[in-house]
Amino acid sequence: MKNLNIAISALTLLFYLNTDSFCQSNFILAGETSGSSTVYTDLIPDIRIINFYNSNSIWYYDIDKDDIYDFLFKSSSVQSPGGVYKKEYKIETTGGESIAMHPSSPQCADVINANDTIGDNLIWGTSAILWYYSSYPGGTPIDIGFWQNVEGKYLGLKKVIGNDTIYCWFQLYVANDYIHFREFATSQQLAKTKDFNVKTIDGIKLVPSTDPEFSK
Repeated sequence: MKNLNIAISALTLLFYLNTDSFCQSNFILAGETSGSSTVYTDLIPDIRIINFYNSNSIWYYDIDKDDIYDFLFKSSSVQSPGGVYKKEYKIETTGGESIAMHPSSPQCADVINANDTIGDNLIWGTSAILWYYSSYPGGTPIDIGFWQNVEGKYLGLKKVIGNDTIYCWFQLYVANDYIHFREFATSQQLAKTKDFNVKTIDGIKLVPSTDPEFSK
């Protein structure tokens, strides 16, 4: 009987360990920088995409370091002599990836609070506006998005690979003339197979607007 109780206890412990591991791999907490469920990267130095007038810029992010870029952070700006002014910051995916969308505006990226869960509880999409603004003489300005001048909030991303899902949060700041990327973290699956090099910011690439992939 004693051996049977030991066996049952061992199986119970194994069940809880497996359950805990499964739960950790299926979400990430926004802003969490330590613990078994996250792999944290502080961008040193921080990355900034400057939005010049009449220009386009793009920033690629490879979430699982398979040498295929998954997320495209795009910046564009137009100002014509006639007074037409447009500026846009947006995110697009390239394949089986998703962006957390705002519940009240499905075309916009969600603004996630610290310690909130990033997982299947969120609404996910493949293209999202961070901030869009346009104006022209005599017209009503159009202002779309929730990220302009927002501090201390997080962007949620995910990628499905087979039966696994990698979740990610980014802390960024969207100003009038630039996007500032500060830090990010990914869920545990990535830690088992990948190793970020913080100094070289591996998995991240900034390219000029002449890159042909910007127009895709």
